[in-house]
Amino acid sequence: MKKNTPAQEIAVLAWKGALPSRPELAALGAGRLYIGHEFCERLLPSREELRAAQELAGPALSITLNIPPLSEKAAAGIGSCLRDLEETAGPGAEVVFNDWGVLEALAGFPGLKRVLGRAIAAQHAYCGGFPEGLLDILCGAGVAAVELAGRPQLESSRSQLAARGLKAHLHYPFEYLTTTRYCGSVRTAHDDFRLDMRPCSLECLEKWGKVSYHCQVPGVSPLTRGQELEGKIKGDILVRGNAWFSGEDPAAGFPGPGPDRVVLNHLYFREAGLYPFPAEGGL
Repeated sequence: MKKNTPAQEIAVLAWKGALPSRPELAALGAGRLYIGHEFCERLLPSREELRAAQELAGPALSITLNIPPLSEKAAAGIGSCLRDLEETAGPGAEVVFNDWGVLEALAGFPGLKRVLGRAIAAQHAYCGGFPEGLLDILCGAGVAAVELAGRPQLESSRSQLAARGLKAHLHYPFEYLTTTRYCGSVRTAHDDFRLDMRPCSLECLEKWGKVSYHCQVPGVSPLTRGQELEGKIKGDILVRGNAWFSGEDPAAGFPGPGPDRVVLNHLYFREAGLYPFPAEGGL
């Protein structure tokens, strides 16, 4: 894999139940470990999982906690989650928020850095940049960076973010497209996919789905969503849980010097067999 530029930070995204090994982190050149989930509150880590991530990271890596859009029930307990992070993660800990209520809650935790997540940033992915009023809010709230939906949004907004002192983060190799409240991991005999209605099988932790952007998915209109995405995506549309991504061709190359941080999807590298050694061996 192409090396990052000297000023570019490398982070590794690990989903629930699938922490990378230390050799895997070293192979990717990671300086930061992402835990939690950007899109589903069911995948927020427990206190024990936070501790396990910190033990894996050790003093060499900082911890980032992804927090997704939250239901009222989950939002009521987010203060406890942030307190656990503050107590276990140590210096350099940060929170990627995809819910404005989380940014408000972070006011009570000045030691945690704040980063705007993709679920919010992607709402402006094809708008030629961010509204200046939104950037005023972010800067006023002490937000340090923005996680962008993909390379097109990086190209359209990086200079605008830099002018405001906001760093640009890019995930690789998948461009984020959209999220729905319907999820295949909660499928039942009645095909009721709503996240707030049924138990979850955690199927999303095990496999990807692949769809055409003209197919019918509950809660997403194939006509309007297809028109919105058509011509703006490359490759397949991949689904994991309740989130849709565009599969980027790795032949396009590792992101160049544009983003300040590149967040690598650990499961992609493991499942695609791109690590230079077997994944077994624990920590």
